[in-house]
Amino acid sequence: MESQSEPLREIIFAELQKGPKSISSLNETLNSNGVKVNRHYLSGYLKALQELGMLNVNSIKPAIVYSISKDPKTDLYRAVGICARKISSVESGNYALLILYSVFRRPILSSEIERCGVDQPTRFATVSDTERSGILSKALSLGIEVRNSDRLMEPENEMRNRDKTVDYLSSLILQAFNLDESHGKGYIQTKLDF
Repeated sequence: MESQSEPLREIIFAELQKGPKSISSLNETLNSNGVKVNRHYLSGYLKALQELGMLNVNSIKPAIVYSISKDPKTDLYRAVGICARKISSVESGNYALLILYSVFRRPILSSEIERCGVDQPTRFATVSDTERSGILSKALSLGIEVRNSDRLMEPENEMRNRDKTVDYLSSLILQAFNLDESHGKGYIQTKLDF
């Protein structure tokens, strides 16, 4: 896909505001408006937006038609949980930790993993007490509820040496929630609504 100044999600939503559209129709409209996107990529992107609860899908033979969900609210943690379970139902906690760590670029609270709706990770390293107090004070200053029992975790080095799937999912989550690369270390996401 060529890069454009406006996020692909916003361009798709603008088209779907006009009414439901099939993948073929959306692809044709996007390409004619100068947004060069591969049909296969668009199909996957629409499927991800559907799984995040942002789009409705109807099967009108032989096409699949997408429309904007009436209640497109979701938060990043729910989206990460969905992605982690898709990768592995057995290791969903480990993948949720890895995806959150890739998105936020900081240690993750055990309560954040709970918000993803997955089991707690089993393959992680804990954060030192020195680093822990700084991160927890930052979380508190941002209004994040921190429990005394919260652990701060980072994925094991072995988990960090991952395949491109987690990189792709992290990139998709950054796009879907309109985050950019400046979210950086120490940034704690509370909730993002659409």
